[in-house]
Amino acid sequence: MNYFQENHQKNYKDMLEDLKKRGLNRVLLFVTDGLKGIKEKLEEAFPKSKVSNVLDACNKKYFTKSKIKR
Repeated sequence: MNYFQENHQKNYKDMLEDLKKRGLNRVLLFVTDGLKGIKEKLEEAFPKSKVSNVLDACNKKYFTKSKIKR
């Protein structure tokens, strides 16, 4: 089993390759926390997948349900 101690672009690639070796072949959506370089590695490994940032999703939900007073 591989353990990735650091958030680094090389580790992202290795992690995704490890997942593929274990049988993951299709992903519809990745939700990330916006780590630098992860979106690009996800798109390389799974080009048909969508990638979303969890903060974008939270902000969209918050701002569409609240009214801003001016």
